[in-house]
Amino acid sequence: MQQGRVFCGIENHEGPLMTKAVVDILGDGVLMYQSDYPHPESLFPAAVDTVLEWKSVLGEPATRKLMGENAMRFLRLASTPWDDAATTEPVVAASASSGD
Repeated sequence: MQQGRVFCGIENHEGPLMTKAVVDILGDGVLMYQSDYPHPESLFPAAVDTVLEWKSVLGEPATRKLMGENAMRFLRLASTPWDDAATTEPVVAASASSGD
């Protein structure tokens, strides 16, 4: 577990207390949220909001990892579309005609 090679998905029906127990035992770098959409067990459209409400039980860092950071590590994503969005200059398409 300590080498970061084990990941596991959780769903809404497992609830905040079970999720917290797993985080306490295995650490906050293991779990990834999965909505189970479009299956009937899904709480769509409130599935994500329901899990975000668990933050009072899980804490901010564990919630952030559960909702995205662990999946980024699992998928080996180096960045996200919203990284440095405020500092990125817009891309301007070059004109096809020279205008001369």
